[in-house]
Amino acid sequence: MLEPCAATSGTQGSEGASAVTGRGLLDIGELTVYLASLGYRVDAVDFADSALARARKEHADVAGVRWLQLDIERDDPAPLHDALYDLVVGG
Repeated sequence: MLEPCAATSGTQGSEGASAVTGRGLLDIGELTVYLASLGYRVDAVDFADSALARARKEHADVAGVRWLQLDIERDDPAPLHDALYDLVVGG
């Protein structure tokens, strides 16, 4: 299990991925809310505007999530260029 970024500057979780303050996770799946609840900063990507709208509405109270409309296989990943990720999760 990875350790939350906010609590573990420069350490490694038991899975071996670094947890460094200021970095976060890229979720291309359905773990966004769970990972954010653990204290991670999460960029959640989906190609469907309708899915993102529903997620924003259902999880409006979840902090630390940036919801991005992007087809990870076809679109220019420019919105991701300024972010540093410790882990990319897809499903």
